[in-house]
Amino acid sequence: FEGWTVLEPGEAVSLRGATLAVQGDGSLLAGGDDPEFDTYRITLRTDLTGIVALRLEAIPDPALPARGSSRSANTNFSLTEVEVRAAPERKRGRLQPVAFRGAYQNRCREGHAAEKLIDGDAGTGWTVEGTSRGGPGLAVLLLQDPLGFEGGTVLEVTMRHQSPWKHHNIGRFRFSATDREELARELAPPPPDPLEKRVGDATLRGIRFLIGRQHPDGSWFNWLEQKYHAGTTALCASALFK
Repeated sequence: FEGWTVLEPGEAVSLRGATLAVQGDGSLLAGGDDPEFDTYRITLRTDLTGIVALRLEAIPDPALPARGSSRSANTNFSLTEVEVRAAPERKRGRLQPVAFRGAYQNRCREGHAAEKLIDGDAGTGWTVEGTSRGGPGLAVLLLQDPLGFEGGTVLEVTMRHQSPWKHHNIGRFRFSATDREELARELAPPPPDPLEKRVGDATLRGIRFLIGRQHPDGSWFNWLEQKYHAGTTALCASALFK
């Protein structure tokens, strides 16, 4: 991913007894014990300054169930919170919380978007289903203020899996950072169409719906419809359409 710098992993632990092994591409692979609800704590470093966003990749791996990116047999994961603290590398003992201003993702279960990772509620989170399909799951977290210190930056990241679903822990993942705002927003949804266009489109959809249910002479395609409606709705709609 051009414009993104992989954060170098250092110490990586599972607070529930799993193992986290650093891979050659800077990702981490979970193994060993498979707790029902795991918490990962990892240390990362970078020389990048002016960081405006962090990106989390959930990466499919042959060692995981169905070659997905989750430790769950159904290949789904649900990460409920990401907490980040940072400090200059030369003063790594002075970690301070990092605030976020938004989050986007390339896919998620409905109602379980990446913004749930930074809402302060460990009971909600980013959930991705069927991770053996569709490639890596991506979540981009936008920082409230640019981050990065001369001489290097250390980040401590805590990843909590506390959803209602057992074993929905991410199996392989990687963190990257960017100093480019346009990349930070690459997963943002497109802006809505102007109001005039949305009103016009909605009107046409309504007209087509009505014409599809009633003949211009007022008779119905389905005789049951006349129990609930009366009049020549489609005739009026047809006239508007023309």
